[in-house]
Amino acid sequence: MTRQMRNFFTPLALVVMTFAFSAPVLAAKSKLSDEDVVRVVQQAASLLPPTDVPVTIFDPMEVKVSSAAQRKFLLSIGGLVIPGERKVRMSTRGENIAPAANGDTFALYVLASELAHEYVHADQHGEQAAYDRQMEVFQAFIDAGKVDKVAGEKYLTKLRQIAKSEVLREEARNQK
Repeated sequence: MTRQMRNFFTPLALVVMTFAFSAPVLAAKSKLSDEDVVRVVQQAASLLPPTDVPVTIFDPMEVKVSSAAQRKFLLSIGGLVIPGERKVRMSTRGENIAPAANGDTFALYVLASELAHEYVHADQHGEQAAYDRQMEVFQAFIDAGKVDKVAGEKYLTKLRQIAKSEVLREEARNQK
């Protein structure tokens, strides 16, 4: 994440509820009820090994930004970790939150793999390690028969393409 992102995200204080489970979850106002958002993130986290990394839920429309590009970025992501902090922030508008909350099990497993990705960032690792973990977790869901194999392989193919692009983008940023 860039310094610019850190600067506009630092004042974020969206704590509404705290629940005790493998990773504490804090919910913020969203289109879904707070209880639904917390429930679905708890469900996704319960599919992963326990961790002490806290998870905050935020509504990107409530974050103060200084440009349309920042807003667009926040609306495009499922989650993020601010560099130097050991806390995952999951977007209430991430593409898998509402479907998972409404019973879409495939979206729930994708959300769990996204959480696994963000946990790697919380431990201060880059995109390559995060995408490797996300794909490893999702492959395990496929192998265990938790998600449809054809749909799961299609998702992994898309994820590999995204990972390649994001890793290259990260390498370019690091060379500046």
